[in-house]
Amino acid sequence: MARRVASGNVEFALQQRGGEGSDWGERLLPRQRFFPAGTAVGRWLVSTPLILQVAAGGDMSAEVAVRIVARRVASGSVEFALQRRGGEGSDWGERLLPRARFFPAGTAAGRWLVSTPLTLSAGETSSSGLLPPIDGTSTTTTTVTTTETTQPAVDLGERLAVLVLAGANGLRAGMAPLLVDDALSAAAQVRAEAMADAGDWLSGYSYAPHLKSDWDLWRTVRSAMTWASADVSGLAERLSGSLLAERATENLLCELCTHIGTGVATRDGLTYATAVVAGRSPAQRELEAAEAYMADLVNELRRGLGVDALIHDAGIAAVARRWSRTMGAEESLYHNPAYVDEMPPGWTRVGENVSQVPAPTSLRGAVRRSFDGLVGSPGHYANMTDRDYTHFGIGIAVDNGTLWVTQNFGRYPNGLESGGPEGDTGD
Repeated sequence: MARRVASGNVEFALQQRGGEGSDWGERLLPRQRFFPAGTAVGRWLVSTPLILQVAAGGDMSAEVAVRIVARRVASGSVEFALQRRGGEGSDWGERLLPRARFFPAGTAAGRWLVSTPLTLSAGETSSSGLLPPIDGTSTTTTTVTTTETTQPAVDLGERLAVLVLAGANGLRAGMAPLLVDDALSAAAQVRAEAMADAGDWLSGYSYAPHLKSDWDLWRTVRSAMTWASADVSGLAERLSGSLLAERATENLLCELCTHIGTGVATRDGLTYATAVVAGRSPAQRELEAAEAYMADLVNELRRGLGVDALIHDAGIAAVARRWSRTMGAEESLYHNPAYVDEMPPGWTRVGENVSQVPAPTSLRGAVRRSFDGLVGSPGHYANMTDRDYTHFGIGIAVDNGTLWVTQNFGRYPNGLESGGPEGDTGD
């Protein structure tokens, strides 16, 4: 188990229980147990050893030395594992990796997160991976694990992840298949644990604190809840069927999404599961194609009203593009207070529209949704159809789970020299 402390370091510990159904013991704190915030990516650090009493058959027990090892991964999360050795002077064994073993980079200070369990005996060690609890360190035991909530049945998380991935990619026939991402699964696990803690769907739950450092867009596929069961296969089937239901199809067919993660947790006889898909911002050429599509939609609207089409100008587009990126970075929709000064000189009148589309599934579809929303707003519609305007520029960005759109308009009675070749970012 692990938590972030005020300094930004990550503190890790172990919990142990004597057998199935017994309570978890107090946290066992190695003397050296803090993972420094500034540690380089990929470097494994180790704790001081702890000596555990584990079952050796019958009424016998034996001492086993264990230590926690941890490293920072490229996403900023901290990956934990466990090592054991058989006796004084013997070598440390291979790293034992719980399936849920990543401590998310954005976790709030003070909150203990837990890994899936590992079972230790005087002989070999095996994973008894219940579902993936939230991330953190591995624990040890005669069932050594970390737990602050009731854990689901053995391998439920793994089985659910396999079923959901296969079902999702079956629906995405002809599209690039989704890939499982550990950090994304960790974020889904955090939500599953939160649902279990609250006994609620948490419909307003935000993934942003967990995902915005690694992903530009994301969508909740669906969440599910059912009665807990010792029949792991049947429980996983029921949960996956719910997560892959027809209402989830649009989310699973997200063209902009490349990876998927699942999480599951059990509390008070109920099992909660959720799945999330995510992706990164499209390439610049794709964003420019989306900007061109928006420009075409605006001019089609004008032509349908008998109004002259606007001339798309790269200099104006650069102003719009920079502002869309600013809104995305700040996660806030508002007008550019300086666009009047940034527009190419020579105008006699200027205007601006801004729009956002949360959780886009496709770039073209999101642009269409943005355009339709602007058409439905009298003030924005007036800008797009104003007969006085002669030039315009479109800027689109994808960031913080949202598509951001800026349209800038200008009247240039004497014409306008382009601020740069088509597609110039103005940077």
